[in-house]
Amino acid sequence: MKQVFHEDFLGEDIPRIGNPPNGAPLGRSLALYRKKIFHSVLSPLRGMRADYRLVYRCDFEKDELIVLGVGRRIPGHPDDIYSILAVRSPI
Repeated sequence: MKQVFHEDFLGEDIPRIGNPPNGAPLGRSLALYRKKIFHSVLSPLRGMRADYRLVYRCDFEKDELIVLGVGRRIPGHPDDIYSILAVRSPI
């Protein structure tokens, strides 16, 4: 599957997302996209919650994986990945 990235996306290290259609759907302005939750560290401590999100969409007609962004989930903070992506124009 070909990967397409948003022009503002600067991530160099994309996690393996496995089977892309299995990501959880997002609501509101990112309704066309899905998310994959993962840890920011390779070996997280027991009980540590995943703190990073990959926001993507699959276009099966073109056989493309479209990545809007990846970043840290910080609820209520202006640097939260969802607040950053909400103002980006979709691909």
